[in-house]
Order: sequence, then structure tokens, then C-alpha cells
Amino acid sequence: ETNVLEGFTFDISFKNYNSGIAEARVVDCMGTDPRIGFYIDSEMAVAKTDANELRTYFTDRTDMRVTFVVNRTSTYYEEYIIDENGYSVLNPNPTYKPNPMIQTYIDGIFTDVAMLSDSGSGNSKIYESFANTEKVLINTDKMKEVFGNNEIKSIRIYNRPLDHEEVLQNYMADFDD
Repeated sequence: ETNVLEGFTFDISFKNYNSGIAEARVVDCMGTDPRIGFYIDSEMAVAKTDANELRTYFTDRTDMRVTFVVNRTSTYYEEYIIDENGYSVLNPNPTYKPNPMIQTYIDGIFTDVAMLSDSGSGNSKIYESFANTEKVLINTDKMKEVFGNNEIKSIRIYNRPLDHEEVLQNYMADFDD
């Protein structure tokens, strides 16, 4: 789907053999115009939307798992509000507010988050685009100029956002003793 309403999860496990080129892609799922989507190279995992860019750097390692979670259903509890004098006070009518986000995990551990700029509600809801109609490329970039040297162990794609425990369970299930 081009703009999943509740979110999605992309999970990849791979062996990264240093090709000597930092920009060598493990996976490239970026659009060309606009440049939105995500990619993983030998140094970082990047997710880009119209309004946000999330970069998670990691050390040069051989075995890795990177997980991107786009969660449009997350909320936060608005227990405090700012009063007319600019002070934080207890909210007399606390409610849950939408809190759409992109999360990155490295080896099952939450590493970074960026907020999505979804707006509106009900039938007039407007979702920040994360659409990509381009091909997903493995071990190369869109221009096919830089090639990686990687062994893909598994790719899992879910049509819903996984929670923290599920991401960690995926990592533990594939962990080599």
C-alpha cells in the first residue's frame, strides 16, 4: 500500500561485509521525487518523509538487524496542559492524543524516533506521505552506481506497526547461540 493507515514494519537481518564505500547500500527503498522512504548503508539507517529525516548511525559490524516501524496509531496521555500564564498544570479533562511516529531499532533495541506530521481527524485525516512507488533495491542504490557486499539473512514486512516486545522477539528468535 502506498500510505498505510495504521503503519507498517520493515525488518531486515544481514551480514555486512565492508566494501570500502560508506554509501554502499544494504537496501534502498527511497523514492526519486520526492526523496522519501528509507535505506540502510554500511554506516547508518535512514528514514525520510516530507517533513522529517531520521538517521541512526551504527558501528561497523558483521551481523545486524535493522527495523523501521511506522506507527500512526500511537498516542500519549495529555495529563498536563499549559495555562494562560504559561505554567504546566494538571489537565482537568485528560485525554489520549495522537502521536504518529517512525522508530528505528538496531538489533532489537530502540535507537531513535521522529514524529510524523499527520493532521486532521476522521474522514478529513491527512497522512504525511511515506509512499514509495520505486523498486526496492538490495545491495545497490537507485543509480546502480554503488554496490554493497552484504548477505541478506531475512526480510520481514508487516502491514502493521510492531511494538517494542515484538521487535525484540524477532531479534531473539534469530539470535545465533
